[in-house]
Amino acid sequence: MVKFKNNQQANSEQALRSQLLRIEDLLKTLVKIHLRDIVKSELDQSDMKNLYVLTGSYTIRDIEKKTGLSKATISRTWQKWEQMGLIVKDGKRYRKVA
Repeated sequence: MVKFKNNQQANSEQALRSQLLRIEDLLKTLVKIHLRDIVKSELDQSDMKNLYVLTGSYTIRDIEKKTGLSKATISRTWQKWEQMGLIVKDGKRYRKVA
């Protein structure tokens, strides 16, 4: 009986994981649709597009070197993008929402 219960529990956990992954995929799709126009308007300049691409993968110092943008500009832009919902703060770093 214990073995059956463990198999049943494992199947239930697997089904739950599968449902959560599906929900995550749907939410990502909705976020991308919602943010599409905002992203287009914010990333119309090549330096801002480069900043967005590098966000979440590099430190602010690395991004400063790669883009030529000042730390102050990067920080202000990230704060603005966070308020707009394009990025979120994850500990001490920012990461893209979608």
